[in-house]
Amino acid sequence: MIMTESNHSKPRILIIDEANGSEQVLSGILGDDYAVMTASSSAKALELASRKPAPDLILLDIALPDTDGHELLHRLKTNHATAGIPVIVLTAMPASADEAANNASGAADYIIKPFHINQVRARIHTHLELSRLNQHFEQLVEQHNAEPNHLNAIVSHSPVVAITWQNVDDWPVSYVSGNMVNWGYRPEDLRSGKIKFLDLLSPEDQLLARDQIYQHIAHGPDEYCRQYRLWHAQGYWIWIEEFSRLNRNEQGNVIAIDGLLNDVTARVRAEHALREREEQLRIIGDNLPDGYVYRYKIDPNGQAGLQYISAGVEKLHGLQPEQILKDPGLLFAQMAPDSLKQYLEAEAECMRELKDYKGTVLLNLPDGRQRWLALQSSPRAQADGCVFWDGIALDVSERIANEQSLILQAQRAQALLELPKASEELTEQAFMQFGQELAEDLTGSQIAFVHFVNDDEETMELVAWSRRTLQHYCHATYDKHYPVSNAGIWAEALRQRKPVVFNDYANYPEKRGLPEGHSELIRLISLPVIENGKVVMLTGVGNKATDYTELDVETVQLISNEVWHIVQRQRNAKKIARFSRVLERSTNELYIFDSESLRFIDVNLGARVNLGYSMPELERMTILDIKPELAAEDFEKLVAPLRNGTKQRCEFSTTHRRQDGSVYPVEVRIEITDDQPPLFVAIINDLTEARQMQERITQLSRYDSVTGLPNQFFFEDLLSLAISEAEREDYQIVVMCLDIANFHSIDDSYGFKVGDQTLKVIANRLVKTAGTEGIVTRMSKDNFNIVHPRINDVLEAQQLAENLQAAILEPVFLDDVEIHLEAKIGISFYPSDGVFAHELVQHAGIALNQAKADKLSNLRFFEHEMNALLLSKIALTNDMRHAIEREEFELYYQPQVELASGRVIGLEALVRWHHPVLGFLPPDKFIELAEESGLILPLGDWILKRAIVQAKAWLDANITDSSFTVAINASAIQMQTGNLLNLIETLLTETGLPAHCIDLELTESLLMTNAGETQLLLKQLKDMGIQLSIDDFGTGYSSLSYLKQFSVDKLKIDKSFIDAVTTNPNDAVIVQATIAMAHSIGLMVIAEGVETQAQANYLRTLHCDQIQGYYFSRPIPAAEIQQLLRSNPTLSLPFSEQKPTLLLVDDEPNILSALKRVLRRDGYEIFTAQSGEEALEILAKNKVMVILSDQRMPNMTGTEFLSRVKIMHPRTVRIILSGYADLNSITEAINKGEIYKFRTKPWDDDELRNDIREAFIHYESLERRKSLRAERR
Repeated sequence: MIMTESNHSKPRILIIDEANGSEQVLSGILGDDYAVMTASSSAKALELASRKPAPDLILLDIALPDTDGHELLHRLKTNHATAGIPVIVLTAMPASADEAANNASGAADYIIKPFHINQVRARIHTHLELSRLNQHFEQLVEQHNAEPNHLNAIVSHSPVVAITWQNVDDWPVSYVSGNMVNWGYRPEDLRSGKIKFLDLLSPEDQLLARDQIYQHIAHGPDEYCRQYRLWHAQGYWIWIEEFSRLNRNEQGNVIAIDGLLNDVTARVRAEHALREREEQLRIIGDNLPDGYVYRYKIDPNGQAGLQYISAGVEKLHGLQPEQILKDPGLLFAQMAPDSLKQYLEAEAECMRELKDYKGTVLLNLPDGRQRWLALQSSPRAQADGCVFWDGIALDVSERIANEQSLILQAQRAQALLELPKASEELTEQAFMQFGQELAEDLTGSQIAFVHFVNDDEETMELVAWSRRTLQHYCHATYDKHYPVSNAGIWAEALRQRKPVVFNDYANYPEKRGLPEGHSELIRLISLPVIENGKVVMLTGVGNKATDYTELDVETVQLISNEVWHIVQRQRNAKKIARFSRVLERSTNELYIFDSESLRFIDVNLGARVNLGYSMPELERMTILDIKPELAAEDFEKLVAPLRNGTKQRCEFSTTHRRQDGSVYPVEVRIEITDDQPPLFVAIINDLTEARQMQERITQLSRYDSVTGLPNQFFFEDLLSLAISEAEREDYQIVVMCLDIANFHSIDDSYGFKVGDQTLKVIANRLVKTAGTEGIVTRMSKDNFNIVHPRINDVLEAQQLAENLQAAILEPVFLDDVEIHLEAKIGISFYPSDGVFAHELVQHAGIALNQAKADKLSNLRFFEHEMNALLLSKIALTNDMRHAIEREEFELYYQPQVELASGRVIGLEALVRWHHPVLGFLPPDKFIELAEESGLILPLGDWILKRAIVQAKAWLDANITDSSFTVAINASAIQMQTGNLLNLIETLLTETGLPAHCIDLELTESLLMTNAGETQLLLKQLKDMGIQLSIDDFGTGYSSLSYLKQFSVDKLKIDKSFIDAVTTNPNDAVIVQATIAMAHSIGLMVIAEGVETQAQANYLRTLHCDQIQGYYFSRPIPAAEIQQLLRSNPTLSLPFSEQKPTLLLVDDEPNILSALKRVLRRDGYEIFTAQSGEEALEILAKNKVMVILSDQRMPNMTGTEFLSRVKIMHPRTVRIILSGYADLNSITEAINKGEIYKFRTKPWDDDELRNDIREAFIHYESLERRKSLRAERR
């Protein structure tokens, strides 16, 4: 340990640096010579600098976390309490830039990072000495003022020259002490100007000195220190260290500079020599691939201190040089205890006798490795009594490893000799553990393991860990069997089929980590044992102190191979013994007989029991004695290939005869051995059970396992046989295909067990109904075919079919479950509907499909028209496959009109087919076929492409604007199985059409099919900007509530609701409700199929947003629609609200004329109608406020008419005028609010006019109340 003075006599140093560890390193290194304080923030630094006693010097890092270092320096120099403390700045900035900044802020000196610690020590020593000289100088000045002559005498005899320069041209010397003569110059020559002081400096120092003076005058500080070279009068350069102070007058102007000059040549030269020596050490250390150099100093008191150590120490020891300089004991801590003791004893002896040290030490590194280090150092005594020891350390682990390998080879040979003996004394697992422990010891490892690899080379079985592993390294829980894919990098040996070595496991990028309970893995060898091209065993060792070598791999491989071979030999021996026991007890027959005489040599117990012979009896017999079907010459032909070596075995089937004379079928396999003379070995398989099983399989292959009925495979044979017999006997056959409707719901509701029991009941009923001549077969889950011969006519077949249906309709009772079923049946006849089995089944199947499609009938007979229709559909489908290529399809467009403005705001694209033979085909002739055949996908894609391209062309030609939409129908198949999303995105990108110009029309049923997937697809379309509409709304689920979850924009009300919307209250209510509810959830509404002005006007009163239909335009080709759009057509639907409107309804023209004459004088706009139907048409076209209707009218009474009006036009005021008072119906109508007033004929003109006026007042009152309610909302 290095001796240090007490902190009371040490200079005080304040280190200001960020808390990243560097301040601790500096503090540790400087702590032996100085009293060190540290601060990592500006606040702490200012507080420590202002304490008493103050620091003697400050080391300041410019880069601080909470403030700029220059700012802190400025605050230290402007604070009276800290201004006099010299500050050395530590910086990583270039010298030129940072020096100017430091000088401006008042730093005494700077040191550029990275720095050498000796450089820091030298600078600290210099500035502490300058500070001491400055204090001494101030004392001298005070004494000079009191006793100038006495002071001059003192200074002249001191080593420090005192000097004063005046601030005039060239800075003349006004005072210099007498000891200037020590450097060969008379003071008077300098004072007189005969010699100029600046001329004594080296040229480069002259320029720098002038610049520094002017910098200090301009920016401060007033006290500074600098070094330069000065020419000695005897003809050589000396190094001067100058400490000066600016002398300012009261105005702050510099009038002179007072300085102290000190000759530091010896110190500078010593520093240079030290740096050169350290540079030599650094060069040597930097060029050592596996080593480092070092220097440590022993002072006269025997205290040691590490002075230098090269960067190579980090590679070997994992420690930074700065860490070791601070605490050399870190190196000693890595030495193995025995090596450390030997090293310290030998080094102490070398220090006493000042002789070279040379030795080898073993290192235990923190990462678990062990390395051998050769050390050599030489002493150099110094004049001051100190001794420097310069040394070198080299990694000699490889050399020592080579020496040790010779020993290892001998140990390995001995281990191989021990393995056979151990195998005889230990169980297999213990023996394999023993083998791995040998490998573990021979390689100096701490871990060992062994696994068996299964034949698939995909799974492994853990056999054993070494005992040392289990005791000290591994307490993890392992699955004994696990797949290779789950194994870590140790299984790379299996994957690569070669040994793998990991000497730096911690940094291996593909490691998977270790399970809980497993200690750290440092190094690893893992290798395979391969036999017959397959990896059969995987072994490994780990955690050797030093890196594994090829010799280690060879050792582990050698031990592992030998262990495997010994284990296999033992297994084979056990297997042979076990096999002999098994063969003897086997129920199969095993024979060994002589290849020449064919006499039995050995027969196992199973054969003896089956044959009924004893072994002595068999030894007197030959193989031919038990094979009645084989003569000697036949047997010789069979075994001849074995005798001549052309085959390894022969196989054949025959029979064996027992002692009791019974025979049984056998399968024989005979092989020949390598013995001399050779032997035949026969393995006999008794086929008795196999033949029985085959018969059972045949049964199962022809009959249904659930019902016991013939299955579909047997059905073809049965039907063909029935046809042959019918052809021979000349009678008819009926073939029925029967399908049980919705049978899958039985399985879903009650389970497969109940379903199967139900099928058994149904099968029994069908068999019973079909009778003894009928054939009932089960073709699939819920399909049965019935064949019945000798059916005389259609009525007899129909009766049988109805009986079969009745049998199925009868409830099935199972375990308190009552099941109701029904069936559909299709029927064909032989020979009228076909003479081959497949024709009859096909035609019955066609009839069954027609029955399924027919909601009114469960039974259909095959008609040839059905086949013709099917064939025509097939032909049309085939034509459709080529129609796209032949450009036979064309898009028509039907306008969509906005009711509020009458403008055309969009089009719907509708496909038409110009068939070359059939002519013009509308969609209802081919769309269903396209969906059934899957052609809807290419057709739908074609429609999308053509419509989007056309829409962009119209937009580019300014025929439409960006608000104009084209509606395109999307089929369910496109949405569910097509590539709709990507296709639309591609087309929009290629054409540049804005996405919102496309309105995709979807059906209600599509939304409810796979709602989750559909919702996701619709969201993706909406995110693109596509508009979405629900087509044919009202024909499917018709629930607006479910539409909230889908991102749709518009509803299209189906034409079926629009046809009678002006006359049928039910349709009107549905349309009203649909529009209102759709608007309530923010959806637009369009009505399709609008064909009359009345429908359009009425829909406008209901606030329907848009219409589409023949009333405005039929669908027309693109060229015609383009002309239509260029003409800018609008739909005119004016309502006259200038005058009150009155509708008079009476079936008698005279009454209408009289009423009109009486009431027109009041200024009403009057409409007349002679029936309720005509009145409803007028109401649809015009806005009517008051209605005056007769009661007794044909087809529709007044109250019936007005009840409809109340529903369809609720804002009207309704009055009955009648000569026939049907009091019950009128009273009920008034009570329901359908009638405002009732008046009888004949009428009083004035009273009637007054009633009509009151009716209009009532109408206006209702309208005002409605407006007020709307305003309040």
